[in-house]
Amino acid sequence: MSRQQVDWVSAGGRGGGLHIDELKCNFAENDNTMGKTATTIAQQMAKLEHRGMKITDREKCDEILRDIGYFRLGFYWFPYEINYPNKRRRNHAFKQGTEFNDAVGLYYFDFDLRHVLTKYLTRIEVNFRNKVIYHGSIKNRSNPTWFADTSVVDPSFTGYFTTRIYTNTFKKNTTIADHIAKHPGDAYPPAWKTLEYLAFGQIINLYNAILDPAVKNDIMSEYGVSDQQTFDQYMTILLAMRNACAHGKPMFDFLIINAPKKGPATTHTGAGGHDLKTALEITRYFLGKISTNRAHDFERELMRVFYRAKRRAAVHEVLNQTTGLKLFRHKFGFINRLHYICNVIKCRFKRLHSKR
Repeated sequence: MSRQQVDWVSAGGRGGGLHIDELKCNFAENDNTMGKTATTIAQQMAKLEHRGMKITDREKCDEILRDIGYFRLGFYWFPYEINYPNKRRRNHAFKQGTEFNDAVGLYYFDFDLRHVLTKYLTRIEVNFRNKVIYHGSIKNRSNPTWFADTSVVDPSFTGYFTTRIYTNTFKKNTTIADHIAKHPGDAYPPAWKTLEYLAFGQIINLYNAILDPAVKNDIMSEYGVSDQQTFDQYMTILLAMRNACAHGKPMFDFLIINAPKKGPATTHTGAGGHDLKTALEITRYFLGKISTNRAHDFERELMRVFYRAKRRAAVHEVLNQTTGLKLFRHKFGFINRLHYICNVIKCRFKRLHSKR
């Protein structure tokens, strides 16, 4: 295809060049090579149509592809392919009746879900960091830099901290820099200053490296967990969710590699404990241990996200298949309760509105 022909298709047909039906035929002949070749927006739309996707609004489709991108949206139309979830020998053909807006709807569900999760996972991260700082520092009152002491923390962490975390860049943080200026003889600022700047994963690694099991038990007990392995699994899942949200990864098919043991946070384990349902239950559980009000806020916001997704049948169907949730049914307790809460709020609003 010549440059002029490509430009004609991109411009929506003004001028001369290939007709859109010819373009589809070219994809039929050369579809296997397209994954290695950059394509225009018009070519991308033709490719989707050739594979069986219906595009009802080409102008809006063009806008969305330019905004979000063909590759990223591919994660969200994959569930609508005939051979989903099998990634081997994938021919990319779509199920009959698949629309471009189905993938877009799933994308925006994911976008909204990540927004909610990021906010509440940050709350858990801050709380857990504070618990580690508090219990570690109370146990080592006379040693404010206990996090770098090999008699308190496993040397694997202290070595990592001194070489990879406490760098010149780290020392430029305002609180750290001020402490160094005022106390040049200190090896490090105290834990309540230094550990505030560690990432969630680094704080979890520090917790795992604490040598005194009593300190770790005190932290676990704050969350109502008594089994160390179960607690470690919970924290691993929360960190994986936080990282997935931070990097914009799809959440509708979030996969827990190692399902947690039976514990206080989840309703099922084993084969049924690998999906988003389990991850949301763990998130809700930890929020409940931090603040009942925040747990309720999480439920309400989560309900709104799922309620919007329910409006599009194709998106609703995918979520029922991938998340482990039977949306708006009794099997997922807090989603069902939220449905009831939202209906109560609607009724009250209607009554107030009718009185005006």
